[in-house]
Amino acid sequence: MEKERPRLSLAELNQTRWLLGALLTLVALSSVLFLDVNAWALLGLATLAVVVALIRPSLLARVPNLVHKLAFPVVLGVFAFDYYTFRELLPALVRLGILLLLYRSIGYRKRRDDLQLILLGLFLIVVAGVLTVSIGFALQIVVFTALALGLLFARTLVDAAEAGKKPAVATPDESIEAPAWTAVHWPDLLRRLVQVSDWRVWCFSVLLFAGLVFLAGVLFLSIPRYQLENSLFLDRWMSRKSVTGFSDTLRFGEVSDIQKDESVAMHVEVSDPAKLPTELYWRMTVLDEYRDHTFGVSPALKARFSREVTQSTVNRFGILTAPNALQWTFYVEPGVSRYLPLLGGFRHLTFTEPQVFRVSDRLRVMALSRDPSTMKAYRIIGMDTSGVLRESMQDPARAHVAEFLSLFRTLPFGPEEIARWESCAREITGGKTMPVADFAKGAIAWLHARHRYALQSTVPAGKEDPLLRWCVSQEPGHCELFAGSFAMLARAAGHPCRVVAGFLGGTWNGDYLLVRNSNAHAWCEIYDGKGNWLRIDPTVAPSETGGKRDAADLAGRLTTESGFSAQLDRLRMLWYRHIVNFDRADQQSLVRSFKEKTEQSSQQFREQFQKLVRAVVDWFRQPWDFSRAGPIAFGALTLAVGVWWWRRFGRTFWISSRKPGRTALHPVRREAGRWLEKFESARKVSARSKNLDTRPEVAAAISDLQRLRYARAETWPEPRGVFKRARHALKTARSVHG
Repeated sequence: MEKERPRLSLAELNQTRWLLGALLTLVALSSVLFLDVNAWALLGLATLAVVVALIRPSLLARVPNLVHKLAFPVVLGVFAFDYYTFRELLPALVRLGILLLLYRSIGYRKRRDDLQLILLGLFLIVVAGVLTVSIGFALQIVVFTALALGLLFARTLVDAAEAGKKPAVATPDESIEAPAWTAVHWPDLLRRLVQVSDWRVWCFSVLLFAGLVFLAGVLFLSIPRYQLENSLFLDRWMSRKSVTGFSDTLRFGEVSDIQKDESVAMHVEVSDPAKLPTELYWRMTVLDEYRDHTFGVSPALKARFSREVTQSTVNRFGILTAPNALQWTFYVEPGVSRYLPLLGGFRHLTFTEPQVFRVSDRLRVMALSRDPSTMKAYRIIGMDTSGVLRESMQDPARAHVAEFLSLFRTLPFGPEEIARWESCAREITGGKTMPVADFAKGAIAWLHARHRYALQSTVPAGKEDPLLRWCVSQEPGHCELFAGSFAMLARAAGHPCRVVAGFLGGTWNGDYLLVRNSNAHAWCEIYDGKGNWLRIDPTVAPSETGGKRDAADLAGRLTTESGFSAQLDRLRMLWYRHIVNFDRADQQSLVRSFKEKTEQSSQQFREQFQKLVRAVVDWFRQPWDFSRAGPIAFGALTLAVGVWWWRRFGRTFWISSRKPGRTALHPVRREAGRWLEKFESARKVSARSKNLDTRPEVAAAISDLQRLRYARAETWPEPRGVFKRARHALKTARSVHG
């Protein structure tokens, strides 16, 4: 009989439990890296404590018991102070979770503490997954689940082994005595874990866990969908400032700073890329006011936004000049802006879940109630891509047009500065009244005769307004300076004009457009006096036919993403499409696709199998001769000789030459046991079994086999000879007693 497989001792079980708990804690803490919370110092401290406690668990015995007594009130006080100071519930809860994990990492955990560790870690991972909808969430939750199951299993084994034992206690002024298992050498423990492991158990466990993950995925794709953060109100518990300048204000240089950021701002899917418009100006904010070197939204313009509404659909937004039938799907990254990127008005917009927002039909602008902490997805049908925004000229709206246009005529300067702007405008017009299109062309040419485009610009010193000083200088400038100067020149010439900020263009990555923060841009919209707002990009010189700021023939000249980052972004889009925004329509489409592919695969398999059967039948029906039968007979003979040699000599040679491995039983001992079982079987079937062992060669063979099976290895006879003699003795015994 084989001896029992070695097992882990109680100390080794506790060490394994401690290792799994530390790894689980580190995985949970890593999820905080994806959250926009101010917890870097606390996160670093907790990570350091976990690593130190993992390497040297005996050091935790030096922590006074008084620390454990005061830990809970101190943590509760820190949480209350945190929430009172910053007034943000979710970030305070995340920092509370880190504090509790830190506390659990500086003490020897009991069963209740291990369960709390799992719950705290699960809280951090779920919060990070819900708020960031990161593809890393899938990997984190799978790894965390595997570690949690392992920790629970180890905890169960430890509890069973410690049944009846009393835990160590300490007075309030003393430290708990370090348990014996804390004297751990991790490489030795890992070797022991490998030694006691059975590959069959590991394979079964991996298959079982993979089946659990697969079943969870199937259930996730099958159940009715709802937006998790709305159900838990997580998005409302955490505020996040926009990482772009697309808010109610726009200072000089903000767009240029955004352009230095290569991170993704949004992904856009188009139902028919061939019908993509030639100009892609993603409008986000419209700014009418200029004050203190900053463009902004005036209170009068803010008052023209609607009241906040909560709904998931919007119909007939703005007057449509030239809508198309394309379907657009936007995936806007968190932190970009609370303003939604749009090309113009639209017929129908659908959010994945109800949103709180305000709109301005006249400006074609939509603003969420706050800067979103999660990715926002919405779908638009029939969006106006003409670049022309039409004003309503019907009564009673006509009476309000003049008042509305007055917001975009103001020159917020002193009399001397206004005179300078008007002088510059006369240089463009020659003192004549010009149509808007001609003025725009002349003003852009005038600006580019004095300035070139650059991300870095210098404003000459002086007492006048910085925008005016730059406009009349020869210094290079960024898009905000070009757009702001054009707007003031247009107003000085009597044309209402406003500054618009958003994104320009994008790049193709497979079947969708990828827009980065580096695509940030500012341009203008000027009123033509006929009820239309025309888009003007003063950064682009009229003679330019290419370059970063040229939008001509944009659909045909979009560059294509390549490299590892592009592949990773495609994987993220796969996550967004089929997991984050997977709805009932996607479920039905997936079922239909799965059914079609299953039927197609079954049909192909049947065809291939029938083809193989026909080929085999045709091969057998062909005439047989020595050229066909000879190789087959030779192959069968070679196989038979190989099997005979293996059974006669090969197996014994292979077993005898093997070295002790990591299994519980040496191969030679295992082979000796197999031969002893053969002699036992021969004894049972022999008619004179009581005299079988009296034959000298049989008794000697059994004795040598027993030495190989049970004696120390250094006392073994030569195994190959023993197995050879055993084969001969067994053959003799069977011939005599058969």
